[in-house]
Order: sequence, then structure tokens, then C-alpha cells
Amino acid sequence: MQKETSPSEKIPEATNPRVWELSKANSMFAIDFFKVLADSKSNSENLFMSPLSISQAFTMVKLGACDNTLKELMQVFHFDQVSTRASDQIHFYFAKLNCRLYRKANKSSELISTNRLFGEKSLTFNETYQEISEAVYGAKLWPLNFKEKAEQSREIINNWVANKTEKRITDVIPEGAITADTILVLVNAIYFKGLWKSKFDSRNTIMEEFHVPGSTKSSEVPMMFQDSKFRYASYIKDSVEVLEMPFK
Repeated sequence: MQKETSPSEKIPEATNPRVWELSKANSMFAIDFFKVLADSKSNSENLFMSPLSISQAFTMVKLGACDNTLKELMQVFHFDQVSTRASDQIHFYFAKLNCRLYRKANKSSELISTNRLFGEKSLTFNETYQEISEAVYGAKLWPLNFKEKAEQSREIINNWVANKTEKRITDVIPEGAITADTILVLVNAIYFKGLWKSKFDSRNTIMEEFHVPGSTKSSEVPMMFQDSKFRYASYIKDSVEVLEMPFK
């Protein structure tokens, strides 16, 4: 099912309507994904995720997909909500979205996303697939010897991710995940560093009691404090509170 953008819907200035639809599709997937993760975690656990990274990685899979696999990818990631004549045009709009997201706008923040394909070196991968993947997503194929050196290949991939994330992510692929049967690994790494638009003054950090959700345990931890105006929403039915704290 394809939907046109509502005439009454306000699209940000200088934004391609199809790119705006793709952005909304990513948001819908993010909500779906959050619900699944939330149901699989206890109330005392935190969630940190990058839905766009997952969406983009599977869009690279979509490059070589067809029939039912293609149909399922279009539905799960809500790409069928983008008004386009051909599903292949999704990659063109993703390229535009990436250009808008990751361009260097100012010195106060840094957002970097990088992709890479790691393939079994004894196999031959479709050249057109490789060319489009590199041109649109910057995902150049890196041949590795999964069959004979699975653990070494895992270390190579983890080191690549570590270098792209300023050493923040060092073990993205756990031990045993790469085997002699591995054919292709698609990796998306994202790194963000930014400054709050409304900064916290370290002098206002005080020790306060923190109560662990779902438990009677509590402990004193340093808490930041500031008196400012922020956008806030409360969804009582879902027991959800949302606070928006923008970056510069």
C-alpha cells in the first residue's frame, strides 16, 4: 500500500516529499521495534537503539532481495508507505536522507554513520550489487576468510567498528557469531557526539537517592540539575513520560 503525503501535512522546508515519507517510515519502524524490545526486557533494564542503522542495513539486503523476501522487507520497514513507482528508488531517497543527516552542519555536534560489507573471499558477489551498495551507502565489500579463519575475521570486523566509533563500540560481534558457514556480514556503525542546547552546570550536580525500578533497592548517585523549559509529554494510558532535550 502506498500513501501520498497529506496536503495539510507540513513538510520541513527544502525537504524532498519522498525523503520526508522515508523518514516517517523509519519512525514507524522505530516504534514497532521499540515495542518488541520493550516486551523482551524487564522494567528495570534500559534500552538504547538506533532504528535507522537497522533500517539502513536491511535496505542493503533489499538491494539483492526479490519475491517474498522483498515484500516482507518493504512491509516490516514500512517502505511501502513511500510513494514511489519502483522499490529500487528507495535507495535514491536513502542517499538523499543520508546526505541531509550526516553533513557537517556545525562544530558543536558530530554525527557519523558508516557501512561495510564483509564477504567470504572464496565467493563471487554480484558486481552491480557491490557498486550500488558502495555508491549509495558507502558499503565497500571487504573479502574475509570466514571458512578457515572465522575468529580472526570476527576480530577484523570488531576492530573496524571500534575505529569508526572512537573506540566506543569494541565487541559488536560476539564470540562464536562468525562461523565457517558465514557468507556475508553487513555492518552499520553510528557515532554521535553533541552538546546540549541548554547545558548542565557541573556545579549543580548533587548526590540524590535513586530507586531501582521494580525493586526496593536504592542508592545514592550524582544527579545533574537545571531549571529550564523543555518540551514534555505524558501518556498515562501507556505509563510513558517523554522529555525532549535538544542538542545544539
